[in-house]
Amino acid sequence: MRTDEDTLSATKAAVLRFDKEVIERGNDAAFHELMAPGFVNRTARPGAPAGSEGMLHTNKLANCVAPPATPPAKHLANANS
Repeated sequence: MRTDEDTLSATKAAVLRFDKEVIERGNDAAFHELMAPGFVNRTARPGAPAGSEGMLHTNKLANCVAPPATPPAKHLANANS
């Protein structure tokens, strides 16, 4: 049986992988591996696709306009919670 600690560890690992591979490196294959098939982005801007492809497009656009100055994965790796 999976414990809350196991779930927390798995979630942190997925977030770190997403930040490093998708946000920092722009790895589309990792994006598709990590996203749930029925993902819905409830904070998508009006008119933007609310599925995973819309999120991928938004991430690519954001990285073109303002690439991450400090990779987010470094912050998460040092988090105490």
